Amino acid sequence: MKRLSILALVLIICASASADMSRFTPPDSRLDKKITLDVNNTKLEEVAKSLAEQTGITIKAGSGQRDWKVRERTVTIHGKDVAVGKMLDDIARVLGFYISREGKDKEWSYIIWQDKKSRDLEAEMVTAEKEAEAQRIKDMRQSSMDAAAAALKMSPDEAMKLKDKDPWAAFLGGTKTGRGFAGLLSSLQSQFPTEYDLMMRGKRAAFPLAGISPGMMQSAQDATTGGFAAMMRGQMGDMAKGLAPTQLTTMPMDDIMNGDMAGQIGWSGLFYISGMKPGSGPADGNPFGGMPMTFFPMIAPNSVGASVFGSLLLDVESGTPFDEAERKLEPKTSDPAFASEMMAHDSPTEKEPPTDPELTREIELKSDALPKANTHPLDGGTNQESQGKVIAEISRALGMPVLMESFNSVMPLSTFVKAGKQPVYKVLVALEKANCAWERVDGSLTVRPKDWALRRSYLIPESFFAYYKALIEKQESLTVDDLAAIATGLTDDQIQRTLVSEPDFTFLKVPMGGAMFGNTRDMLRLYGSFAPEQKLALQSEGGLQFSQLTDKQWDQLNMLITDQYGGLYVLDGTIKMNIPDPKKDSAVGKVYMFPLSVQVNGEDKPRAMTQIIVVPGKADIAAARKMVKDIQDKAKAADKKTGAKPADPDAPKPPAPAQTK
Repeated sequence: MKRLSILALVLIICASASADMSRFTPPDSRLDKKITLDVNNTKLEEVAKSLAEQTGITIKAGSGQRDWKVRERTVTIHGKDVAVGKMLDDIARVLGFYISREGKDKEWSYIIWQDKKSRDLEAEMVTAEKEAEAQRIKDMRQSSMDAAAAALKMSPDEAMKLKDKDPWAAFLGGTKTGRGFAGLLSSLQSQFPTEYDLMMRGKRAAFPLAGISPGMMQSAQDATTGGFAAMMRGQMGDMAKGLAPTQLTTMPMDDIMNGDMAGQIGWSGLFYISGMKPGSGPADGNPFGGMPMTFFPMIAPNSVGASVFGSLLLDVESGTPFDEAERKLEPKTSDPAFASEMMAHDSPTEKEPPTDPELTREIELKSDALPKANTHPLDGGTNQESQGKVIAEISRALGMPVLMESFNSVMPLSTFVKAGKQPVYKVLVALEKANCAWERVDGSLTVRPKDWALRRSYLIPESFFAYYKALIEKQESLTVDDLAAIATGLTDDQIQRTLVSEPDFTFLKVPMGGAMFGNTRDMLRLYGSFAPEQKLALQSEGGLQFSQLTDKQWDQLNMLITDQYGGLYVLDGTIKMNIPDPKKDSAVGKVYMFPLSVQVNGEDKPRAMTQIIVVPGKADIAAARKMVKDIQDKAKAADKKTGAKPADPDAPKPPAPAQTK
């Protein structure tokens, strides 16, 4: 069956939400009472309380204690002298929720909730958005491969003539190092079809260089001659002497930046070439297959990032020290205007300006009401107070309520919304460039990120954070079983996009790492699935035999093996667990080692690999939290200079059971 388009899903969800209070009979005259709302990134539960306090009407968010996805959904709303009934309509419309009424005449109460139809459609939309994003990033990676092949068709002299116009093509085709990487990349699909497919789908992949064609090996050797390779040789000293290329490893950037940001910049991964000294034997247990010799970014050739990285690589290749080459680019890369251009999304309204008089009329956004443009759009999280100022000023200038479904770490509206006199549609263009969709209905403007459904899937209930914060306070740290429970209870997106971004949980970035950090979260999930008797076998001299694993456990383990070695026909093997010394200082982190012996079909000697789980200690947690606090204090000091006040953090909530999947 053909999957619904994302746009169709949006329209269906909006249509399914009941946002017309006039449908209730008999009517409730209390809904005509005028209220004013000025809230920034505020939970719907708090908004409902505010409306109830202003009107005396009982208004609730969520259909029960477990309905955290409605109760904790956040909105930014700025509206003055608006009938409470209309405000409820607008809230239901912007969130795609439903409003029910219960009770009796003149004592009606109202509940904002999400019906099953809307939940199912939202889930369908998440799937569609993930598929669309995966395809977009895959297309971007393919363009990187195509650029490598195109570069080899030019002579070095022809390529270097593009130095000013297209520095990326100039590096790939005009330098020895660049042509080396271009030759490697152009050969991967034919030499390693399975690993190539893994790479294109955003997975970590290893390409062993032993036994490759002479031409491909020459490309690998050329790629390790200059540029970053020379810089790394200087840093490693004698350790770098005599290294020969043994493995190319691709690492996705998904653990560092979300797909949207990676897609806009054009940077979707890193290539590492690792090497070993002749006669040193196989690099069992090393996911890089040896010592890193050089690295290379996977860049889409038509992206702004290609221009930046191309210029940097050309400078380093010519002998300019890396720090100096980076400083030369700093005036450009640190300019918010450059970053805005790089991060801007397509704007349909800009391409086809409207003729509607309501959209072409002139308004003025006051500069003193908008936040200072003193933050770089790539710096990370969004200042929600700053976001609220933009919405408040748009509401004032338009003379209508403006409601926005809000999230943390989205593109700041202040990056694109500018002060001054301008037609209304220019403001809407700015919202679209910030990746937001808008709708004017019945005298209100509703705004939400275009990927709102996907962003909702990243969220974690407050009760989860409160529970583990209390556990850390009680134990002073977390155990390996605690980490396994967290990894099992959350999705990859919830871990990457939300958990490790929370100030109190940034210490989990390495323990919960994905491909960039050795896939420890997958090892945690495997460990968490073991029954008590299997855990005992892990610690025995013989270890836990692969034959003792369930089918699901084998699939999890095979994924880890494939991640390091690629596709293998595994006959048998064992996995053990080495427990850290219990006498070791509990304030220091502990490392749990999981040695694997993997017997591969056709090989006499088993392959050895080791998975690790790092359990942070009390000192590690304290250090991570101090670092976050120092960064926050620095940001507050900068805000103070511009007159901005930091937003108060939400108070922790008591733990409650919740399904986080």
